[in-house]
Amino acid sequence: MSRIPEALKKVRVQQDLGVETQAKKVGRPQVLPEDLLDLADSLEEGTRVGCRRERWDLQESIVTRGHSKDRIIAVEELRKLCAWLLQRQRATSQKTLLVTSGMPKEGKTFLATNLAWIMAQSKNQKVLLIDADLRCSSAHLMLGAPGVPGLAEFLEGKAEESQILQQGPLSNFFFIPSGHCPENPVELLTTTALKKFIARLSTQFDWIIVDSSPVGSICDAQLIAPFMDGILLVIGAGASSAEIAVRARDLLADMGLLGVILNYVDPREAYSSYYYRAYMGKRSKE
Repeated sequence: MSRIPEALKKVRVQQDLGVETQAKKVGRPQVLPEDLLDLADSLEEGTRVGCRRERWDLQESIVTRGHSKDRIIAVEELRKLCAWLLQRQRATSQKTLLVTSGMPKEGKTFLATNLAWIMAQSKNQKVLLIDADLRCSSAHLMLGAPGVPGLAEFLEGKAEESQILQQGPLSNFFFIPSGHCPENPVELLTTTALKKFIARLSTQFDWIIVDSSPVGSICDAQLIAPFMDGILLVIGAGASSAEIAVRARDLLADMGLLGVILNYVDPREAYSSYYYRAYMGKRSKE
């Protein structure tokens, strides 16, 4: 660890002199010294990892950006899910979580992104969100973050770890986008590179949440699931048939399925909405 301050000092000197670091291999994205963030305080002795400090433009899909009744209910439900996961973690040491769905458009990316955000924001956990949906990524759009370079470039050997890892407005929230849409996502996911990458990162974060492709139509999630600690399956109420939901559950049942999250539920019909109205009504009378 004693060499890290010297390395940082060297980088600052390079910045003052206007020296830019060049990508080591042709075709790799260029990363300037000012884009590198040292995470030495969270690393083991003798190790170092860097990331890009980015300015994100958070979109309305992040539920904490607003105070409507529906948003308050959504935040409370996500906080309950966070609390449940933290309880399981204390008992089982689980920290890597795969989020998938039966079919597209069921809200898996919404859940994965907001779960990671609220966990980092309210539970003071160091959280990494990885967009591993190499076919139709959208997590970077919700965060207003750059979409490339990302996981695809890393698995193809075209980018380093420090070039794909981003830090946004929260000091303990990190993000790896999916990158460009590759022609061979299955081939990239079947290599050992992703498994080793997540195993290495898991020593640096309290939680790693991975958003993957839907399990009902393609096999990507099933390729990632074996080296994850647990799986959450998102089912959209009214967006998927019971047959598809049951099939998705059965596919993941023996691969570490922790539970099924029912999305698109009308908050006016939910028990939490009843509790919210009763509680807030009582508060207003006090």
